[in-house]
Amino acid sequence: MVILKSRRQEQDKGGFYLLLRCLKVAPLLAMVVYLVILFGNLDDNPTPSSSNTTSTRLQLRGEPGEEPAVTSTINHDDKQEPNWRSPHSAVLAMATNYDMKTYQTFIGSLRATGYDGHIILGVSENPSEELVSYCALQHVTMKPQEHGKYDEYKVSHKRFFTYNDWIRDCNTCTDGIVLTDFRDAFFQADPFATAVKLGQQYPIMVFEELVDGVHSATHWLTNDPVPKCRGLTFTMDHAMLCSGSTMGSREGILDYLHAMMNEIKYWNTHAECISDGVGDDQSIHNYLYYTNQLNYTTANGNVVNAVAIPHRTGAIHVVGVQAARIYEQVHKINNCQEWPEPCPARANYYVKDDNVNAWLPERPGFGNPNDTTRLLDSATGFILNLDGTPSAQVHQVDRFNDLPEKWFEMMREEGWPYNKATFP
Repeated sequence: MVILKSRRQEQDKGGFYLLLRCLKVAPLLAMVVYLVILFGNLDDNPTPSSSNTTSTRLQLRGEPGEEPAVTSTINHDDKQEPNWRSPHSAVLAMATNYDMKTYQTFIGSLRATGYDGHIILGVSENPSEELVSYCALQHVTMKPQEHGKYDEYKVSHKRFFTYNDWIRDCNTCTDGIVLTDFRDAFFQADPFATAVKLGQQYPIMVFEELVDGVHSATHWLTNDPVPKCRGLTFTMDHAMLCSGSTMGSREGILDYLHAMMNEIKYWNTHAECISDGVGDDQSIHNYLYYTNQLNYTTANGNVVNAVAIPHRTGAIHVVGVQAARIYEQVHKINNCQEWPEPCPARANYYVKDDNVNAWLPERPGFGNPNDTTRLLDSATGFILNLDGTPSAQVHQVDRFNDLPEKWFEMMREEGWPYNKATFP
């Protein structure tokens, strides 16, 4: 794979070698020539330089079929958004036609963290009285979904247009924004307070699913449709990015949605891109990031690329790959039949002596308290980031299937008692 350097790197290198050659002739002349070249290059390149600039993402090259190459940088000085205050932040999700347990898990766990900002949910046209009462109690803004609006797009695409409308209609949603899936997500801490604590207040943040060097964007979900539609392929160097978990500032997320909507329109009007399958919003999400099309222009004209947050290091933890591995192991141990056949022996398999908080085993990588990379805190049942703190949002938790069933029941009954606990 060809590794491309930034234009600035090539220019600086060329100027340096020219200086060395000139020094053999006349030191004073060499210095003058070098300064002219250096300042001329700065004028030609409007992107601001910074000693903190680091290579953080990959970019697909321009010709169809060519491999991606490392080429883009971001300026870390441009991440410093104002502090994201919870009352002026918003969590958005499509939440139509789920049972009350699912609403209680998502909404209840988020409010229990102390988050007092906006929760905006798309619901069915005729929600139940129970749901209406619960959402009113939890100060949730319900958005009944209208038939006819954006119906030219399938559900997984339609939501991006809908989110754009919701944000623009919310005059007090001025700080941080989370766009998230609903059914398979819950919260253990305020995601905005967590992002501030971690110094991750980038205008657009996407989240990696990569675990132990596997589950890259070479997965069929991305590497089948993108080559067909856009003629570009991914390699193992490209971590899979989850389209169901995106976070950023109001302005950054609106720019993200603008890019997604434009690309969705393209995919819906070109035969080679049209698919009846689900999940191609993730194909588009990855394609746009790896072709450098997810970015935000600051007030002073600087273009800030989206930032991919490494797995288990941010406010959102996409746990699906690890969860599926653990579940599959238990599935095999119990000789379970394929879904939808029931397998009672698998449910809460690791729970012993009714200690439902320890729903994963005490061994390295699972719940061993002496393992600093453990996935579970067996004292609380919380899923952890790599630094040992609770993941603010856990996404794709359904991949554990029924292993934490009793833990979730207890959390809903007791009102998520650990969500306000202080962790090291």
